Amino acid sequence: MKITPVAEKENLIEKFTVTISNEDCEVRVKESLQKYGADLKLPGFRPGKVPLSIVKQRFGQSAQHEAVDALIQKAWEEILKENDFRPAGQPKVKLISFPFAGEGEEADASKELSFEIEVSVLPEIKIPDVSDIKLTRHVSKISDDSVEKALKEVSEQSRFPKELEEKRPSEEGDIVRVDFLGKKDGTPFEGGAGKGVDVELGGAGFIPGFAEQMVGMSAGEKKVINVTFPKDYQAEELAGKEVTFDIDLLAIMVPTTYPVGEELAKAAGFENLDKLKEDIRTRLEAEAKELSNLSLKRDMLDALIGKVDFEISDEMVESEFNQIWSHLQQERSAGRIDPSEALKDEDTLKTEYRAIAKRRVSLGLLLSEIAQKEKMEVSQEELMGALQAEIARFPGQEQKVLQYFLGNEGSMNALKGPILEGKVMDFLLEKVEISEDEIEMEALAKLVSEGETQQFGIRAE
Repeated sequence: MKITPVAEKENLIEKFTVTISNEDCEVRVKESLQKYGADLKLPGFRPGKVPLSIVKQRFGQSAQHEAVDALIQKAWEEILKENDFRPAGQPKVKLISFPFAGEGEEADASKELSFEIEVSVLPEIKIPDVSDIKLTRHVSKISDDSVEKALKEVSEQSRFPKELEEKRPSEEGDIVRVDFLGKKDGTPFEGGAGKGVDVELGGAGFIPGFAEQMVGMSAGEKKVINVTFPKDYQAEELAGKEVTFDIDLLAIMVPTTYPVGEELAKAAGFENLDKLKEDIRTRLEAEAKELSNLSLKRDMLDALIGKVDFEISDEMVESEFNQIWSHLQQERSAGRIDPSEALKDEDTLKTEYRAIAKRRVSLGLLLSEIAQKEKMEVSQEELMGALQAEIARFPGQEQKVLQYFLGNEGSMNALKGPILEGKVMDFLLEKVEISEDEIEMEALAKLVSEGETQQFGIRAE
């Protein structure tokens, strides 16, 4: 095996040509054929005793490809062993010459296996001095007014149906409680019956025309309504079909809310109003602390990016950009798009997101380097804590999510990244000068929303 570095190459790209003799290739092919032959069972031959020539007729091409793959892997391992660089990803292999004959061709013993291996490499990263960095921690103290404002929001969100005291026909915006029975061609159909179901008049959630025909009905009134199911309705036997519903309107209710007071506290699950206020204050304080930490982290990263003095390969930036862009397209497809981006053309957006990709890659490499130099690790206890937090995000699917992570090493490693990043940030923040100022929570939230505070793909190896 002859490995030769390619002199002319791009920055942060390592390239090698590899040449392997026909004889060495044939040795590998023979080894592969022997493995196939050991398991081959053919009439007239004892297991494992089928002649190699017959094995070759059946598995020759597969053995050749296996041999080439094995030789490429061996060459890559040798390159890593003999060269002082850190790969940034998987190598790319370009086949130059192939010694084996194709179907209907004769083998050429003079041919060698020749291929090119190219890999993007990590730059040499020097950890900058951060002792001259000065930051401001923005804090927000929770006032009584903030608690009262949040309490009012709890009241406004405590919506529940209250039975109408006056006697009047139902109006749009009311909630009616009904029994109903759906029929197709006079026969009840599966899934078409309901008892004591609350229907909001003017709200979504039912097939078109169902709720609308209950407007004007009175409590105790019965009525038959006609409805046509949408053509794309999930139940094929009902899609586009005309049906009837026997409606028995039991009660008319109006949406109402609990006023701020003891009744609201009890409805929210608290012993009294003071306990509810305590809970609100605790939650607001936790939110303010989280916003403060995010703001400080963003400012620290902004200061760090100004100290980055190493180059990164275009390939790494493009890979990160493609992930960002793919996520953005998914958000757009789901109807979630930042209004500030709606008016920008695609070229402008791509330029902006490539800059973000470069920032993420640079910071991710720097944070990873610091973690490695300081020998930071994620303990099993920390990893399990992160796993439990992730599982808690999917109520009702805990076992399924747990099995997914336990069976997916890549997903488990992905949980380590944010933990390591947090450790690096704590380490850096201990070395910088931090002053403190107090601002309103709304201003703090705006400050955080305007900055990029996402994870940076720290390498948890």
